[in-house]
Amino acid sequence: MRPHLSDFYIESFRELRSVDLSGLEQINLIVGGNNSGKTSVLEAIAIALSPVDVVDWSATARSREVRSAFPASDGLSALDAIKWMFPHDKGRGLERPDRIALHMRGSWIVDKLVAHCTVIRGITPEVLRNDTVRRSRRSREDAFDLEETGLHLEITANLNNSLADDPEPSLFDPEEKILYRDVFLWPSSGLTQRQRSAPRLRKVLLAPYSHRNQPLLLKSISRLTQLGFKDRLVDLLKSIDNDLRDLDIITSEPFYRPTLLVERKGAGFVPISVLGDGFRRALSIALAMVEARSGVLLIDEIETAFHVSVLDQVFPWMVEIARELDVQIVATTHSLEAIQAMSSDRTGVGALSLAAFHLSSDGPGLHSSKRYSLDMLGRLVRDRGLDIR
Repeated sequence: MRPHLSDFYIESFRELRSVDLSGLEQINLIVGGNNSGKTSVLEAIAIALSPVDVVDWSATARSREVRSAFPASDGLSALDAIKWMFPHDKGRGLERPDRIALHMRGSWIVDKLVAHCTVIRGITPEVLRNDTVRRSRRSREDAFDLEETGLHLEITANLNNSLADDPEPSLFDPEEKILYRDVFLWPSSGLTQRQRSAPRLRKVLLAPYSHRNQPLLLKSISRLTQLGFKDRLVDLLKSIDNDLRDLDIITSEPFYRPTLLVERKGAGFVPISVLGDGFRRALSIALAMVEARSGVLLIDEIETAFHVSVLDQVFPWMVEIARELDVQIVATTHSLEAIQAMSSDRTGVGALSLAAFHLSSDGPGLHSSKRYSLDMLGRLVRDRGLDIR
């Protein structure tokens, strides 16, 4: 089966230039030292799979900042988060973002994404004023009496085949096989311009700390329950925890607010908050796998919260789920133990279904990547001291 992404080339995104990930397999591991751009690679892939959805772009850009249900007060705004995904040429000044350019091959219909960002000053247009005033219940004078700094985005996505259904006449040129988006974003109007019918490949970006965000877990379990996937989720967790019986969300006393409970053999229902980080991380990965079915799962720091003694059990479990649900995984790690566990014979995967990439920073704006088999990468790290930390 052809992978969703078989090759991915970052011409320019954030601080990355000329990063080549050719020969992607179903399971892919990205390693490199601190600040080598590993998380940025995951973000670049994420926006390539939602090429004209700027709401999704903002959520992707802010995913590394949100550590709880309450974003940090010093976090980037939605618009700033989008702006800083664009490379910034220091010679042109911080208010002159450069372009994003991504190239890809695989079964995904997009093979090139180019986006330009321009910082603008002005007053929010009337059509957006009315919508925002209605939602915020503020007076027009209070909400829109000053000029604002906004963004103008021009996005073009080249397709390698025609869309089965035209997403929107304003988005798709069937003769040129091009998706395009020309949008103005203003702080006071918010990101209200999601293109519901724009093409996207199902994907999940899993941050290192997402397993500690209980509201996020509750939301995901509720969504999968509505879709009829809860039993499948429980089965996946049972394959790694024999004592697991069920998951449930309780809103009655003594909890008084929605609480995620886990039923375990001999213990009954207990709040997930009293269980270890390892179980919560496994739950978040299982949830993400089901949500990313027939799509792509992007995991930042795949080894997070797992003790080294269970890695050779956890990673084969991930591989089997990915195979079963047709999920392509791209994950980052700093851990030699993670590399050794994923390359273990217990995974039962052949060399052609697993690849590793070493990403290195060669100076400001200069990056390089090299592809290895996971076994070769493990030997280089262990025997030759290849830097992955």
